[in-house]
Amino acid sequence: MRRDIQALRGLAIVSVLFYHLEFSQVKGGFLGVDIFFVISGFVITARLDRGDGAIGKEIVAFYQKRLKRILPASLAVVILTAVASIYFISPLQLKSVAHDALNSSLFSANIGFLFQQSDYLAATSNASPFLHYWSLGVEEQFYLIWPLAFFFFFKKKKKWIPGFFLLSLIFALWLTGVNSLNSFYLPFSRFWEFLAGATIATIAPAQLSARSRKVLGSLGWIAMVASIFLLSTHNATPGVTTVIPVLGAALVIWSAWEFRRYSPLVWLGDISFSLYLVHWPIIVFLYSQGVRPGIVKQILVLSLSLLIAVLSYKFIENPFRFNKKLSLSIPRWALVVAIIAGGSFTGVNVAASQASLNLKNVIIDTSSPAIYANGCHLDFNIDWPKGDCAFGDLTSSTTIVLAGDSHAAQWFPVLEQLATEHHWKLIARTKSSCPALILETLRFGAPDKSCGKWQQLLVVEINKIQPAMLFIANYSQNRYGLVNNASDYTSAWNNGLTNFVSALTIDHSKIVLFGDTPRPTANIPECLTLKANANKRTACDFVNLLTSTSMSAPTLATQLHIYFLNPVPWFCTTTKCPAISGGVNVYRDGSHLSVTAVKSKSNQLLAALKRFKLS
Repeated sequence: MRRDIQALRGLAIVSVLFYHLEFSQVKGGFLGVDIFFVISGFVITARLDRGDGAIGKEIVAFYQKRLKRILPASLAVVILTAVASIYFISPLQLKSVAHDALNSSLFSANIGFLFQQSDYLAATSNASPFLHYWSLGVEEQFYLIWPLAFFFFFKKKKKWIPGFFLLSLIFALWLTGVNSLNSFYLPFSRFWEFLAGATIATIAPAQLSARSRKVLGSLGWIAMVASIFLLSTHNATPGVTTVIPVLGAALVIWSAWEFRRYSPLVWLGDISFSLYLVHWPIIVFLYSQGVRPGIVKQILVLSLSLLIAVLSYKFIENPFRFNKKLSLSIPRWALVVAIIAGGSFTGVNVAASQASLNLKNVIIDTSSPAIYANGCHLDFNIDWPKGDCAFGDLTSSTTIVLAGDSHAAQWFPVLEQLATEHHWKLIARTKSSCPALILETLRFGAPDKSCGKWQQLLVVEINKIQPAMLFIANYSQNRYGLVNNASDYTSAWNNGLTNFVSALTIDHSKIVLFGDTPRPTANIPECLTLKANANKRTACDFVNLLTSTSMSAPTLATQLHIYFLNPVPWFCTTTKCPAISGGVNVYRDGSHLSVTAVKSKSNQLLAALKRFKLS
């Protein structure tokens, strides 16, 4: 076993682990997965190239070895994670977890999370404990295709592999620009990373001096380490910058340069597979129990992850890899997978159906505003609604417009209620993760072209409608990814709002800017329904904190001569935001107000709007 490759695995797992532990210095730690892909492409292709038997026999032998290597530990963690989820995850999340367990068992997690529109690079405390299985899905899907392609074509035409590497890279860069979410999860836009390793495995070994190996190896390590510390989610992934750590890993493998200081990384590389599998569920479970980011959480995760990984490596990985008595045929492995997939899915679903929400005299409202279901709140990659998205009194001569991202959509229920009661016509123009600003934003590290087009169309329509009142609401309690990656984020945000308002031809005195609502430290309904929080009505309360961007809004509104409406006192005291108010959860998730809570503030909103004298 090559120590340099094990050291690469050690670097990859350390970067991923520190990234998930939210070490701010390791901004590009997610690139550890890309390094794993390069290693995998090299190791697998080298093994296939050494085979000299009949093609059918070689393919069967390959899959038998891969099943022994991957399935025991991965399926064991699926079982443990599914069982632990029943005890540590909110009943509200269990049905989703059941599907994730099924997909993870079948190595299709990447496809499942793609359909869920899950943002791996913005994973939060309520993320799936199986989210990290997306990379195993990509890897196993590559294994389904590559051995066949290699034996039937590339083994005799190895010089073609670099060409396919380049074609695959070009395709990935194109797809990232078109649809960054698809590019992140789909296997075809990741194949170039495996092919980088495959290229190294099939070219003639370099006849290099020890000094040359050292220089090339050092360059490779510098490229990877620099990427992990300097790149971030603001860079498109997979994108041009992803090439740096990928080629760095390929260069280290090609140079075959080793030195003793690798030892700690070599040890971590030995347990890297188990460590990768177990660390993320531990993070999610600790988060769900109220353990917040900080040194305590980091020590807990590191300690538990290392302990469980060592046990998995010693008692599951190695015995199945090297003990012939534990060998199973491919059909029997398929049966094991089917049993575990079906059992995990069924068990978690049964637990979800039988779970109690643990709260007395509290209504849990997780419903979304109606515009989510009827297509008026736009999802990613949708530029404009198909219908007119008009509500209230459609014959009214008084038209009001609601514009912004999902934090504008959260105000739709109460505005629709008032529009119906007072015979206004309400037009909803909201889009996920797309603020009503003139500001270029990122989606999975790539410019969100759909958002930019929507912003332009929005200005044109508002100027055409000339509404009696325009409501603007945007999420400003955390950073949107900006194309220019501005260091002075608040100034960039304020410039975006200034440019948006300046582009409007309506009287600025008719514009209402909602102040943003504080962001909870957890998904409120899930927090309230945890077993650990049973009947603890204040367990999920959180501190009333506003970002500098949010706090700058009143001053900016005054400068722009628009009306600033501060809804925070409706839900929070000066220091604290209760999770429950009037017997209902105030937030429907970890960011948005619940429909019931918003509707309960119709009197406050109406009182604030009396100054506009709408007829």
